[in-house]
Amino acid sequence: MMRFRMSWLVVASCTVLLSACARPEEEDVFPDTDRSTTDDNLALANAAIQPLTPVASLPGGSVNYSGVLAASVTGDYTGSLYADLDMTVDFAAFDVTGMVGNVDLIDDATGDVVQDLRGTPALNGTADQGAIAGQVTGTLTGVGSVTGVSTASFILGGTTRTGTTPGDTIYGPVIGNTFGGFNLALSNGEFYASAD
Repeated sequence: MMRFRMSWLVVASCTVLLSACARPEEEDVFPDTDRSTTDDNLALANAAIQPLTPVASLPGGSVNYSGVLAASVTGDYTGSLYADLDMTVDFAAFDVTGMVGNVDLIDDATGDVVQDLRGTPALNGTADQGAIAGQVTGTLTGVGSVTGVSTASFILGGTTRTGTTPGDTIYGPVIGNTFGGFNLALSNGEFYASAD
C-alpha cells in the first residue's frame, strides 16, 4: 500500500514540476484572420500606381504603417507566401522598425491558405528622402506539410507614395529566402503598407 501511495506522489510531483516549467505560448501580436489574397492583390496593385511623394512633402516624424508582403515561392513548397506587415518609419531619424506575422503558404490554383509559418520576424532598416530599405530576419516554424524551424531573411526596398495624403503609402519589391528546417526561395515579391 505504501508503494502505491509513493508512486502517485511521484507522478503528481512530476506533473506539477513540468507544468511550472512549461514554456508559455508565444503571444501573437497579429490577429488570426482568414486571408483574402484577392483583397491583398488589389491593395498591392493600388499601391503600385500611387505617385511618389516629393521629399518636401514627406511626413516630418514617425508614422505607423500596416500592410502585406507577398511573393512566389519555390523549394520545399511551390506556390505563394503572404504575410502581414507592420512597420514604423521615423522620417526625421531615418529609421525603420517593425515585424512580419501571419505568414501563410498559399495554393496558387485555389487561393487557399495551405498552412501557417509561425513566428514574427523583425524588420529593421533605414528611411532616406522617401526611400525605404529594410531587412526582415527571424525564425519561422512550419506547421503542416512544411515542418521544422527556419531562419527567414527578406530584403525590402520601397518608396514612399501618396494615396490620399502625402506619405501615406509605402510600396516596393521583396526578395529573400528561408533556410534551415525548410527552404523556400522568394521571387516576384512585393509589399505595401498604408498609414494607420
